[in-house]
Amino acid sequence: MSMYHSIIETEEMEVADMREINENTPKYVKIQNYILDAIRSGKYRPGSKLPTEKELSEKFSVSRITVNKALKELSVAGVLEGVRGSGTFVSNRPQVPLEASAFVSALKFTPMEKARVHEVISFRLIQGPEPLLKKARLDDESSDFYEVILANQKEGKEMESVDYIYIPSAFVKGNILLTLDHLRTHFVFDYLEKQLGMSPKYMKIFVNTPLYPFLESVRQLLDDPSSMQMWCTDIYDADMRLLSAVYTIYPDMKQEIPLFTFAL
Repeated sequence: MSMYHSIIETEEMEVADMREINENTPKYVKIQNYILDAIRSGKYRPGSKLPTEKELSEKFSVSRITVNKALKELSVAGVLEGVRGSGTFVSNRPQVPLEASAFVSALKFTPMEKARVHEVISFRLIQGPEPLLKKARLDDESSDFYEVILANQKEGKEMESVDYIYIPSAFVKGNILLTLDHLRTHFVFDYLEKQLGMSPKYMKIFVNTPLYPFLESVRQLLDDPSSMQMWCTDIYDADMRLLSAVYTIYPDMKQEIPLFTFAL
């Protein structure tokens, strides 16, 4: 008996099997939570094939579009892997902690105010490092990204934090240099839409991001602090294509620093 058939037989395809979730939780998030619970419990093991979109849509009484959105976001996060012509499988190396109690990966975001004033201290076109290629689901190692480094300096004092912004060059039309001044005083989300003509819709924030080799220059920019804290903000369009990845890095000053302010 195949792993796939054993999965189908061991689950009764009843929504009642789901753990209790607030009724206001979006349907696609309920599907994501169900899949994560099934992986955590061992029902779906690494390499296992998931039920089809049709079967999941019937199980949760939702459209296949909703199921596709849930699966696509889990694939972007590295939990699942879609194989054309074969189906969707549990990744052999999930990239997010499966002990999480919920997986609300995409938030509709509306900036409520301008960002703090930054200074553009570096701009260049680079060959995509592997972590960025994986985020953007790009197989071509020659894929390029624009790298913009912004310094946040408070009242003329020492540098407070640094933003490393990466934008796939394939999405940029025209001369990006002419738009960078806008980026100094606005959120990247707003910059992508107003200056580059993109259509950002979703944002994911990751904490405890590792200091990848392509970010090592921050040690010099922040005078090589003994420790640093970092988070990453990924911005996607409606099709969950990565439009930008922003790594925000600051010295570990043992104080509370807000990730973002949302309009509720």
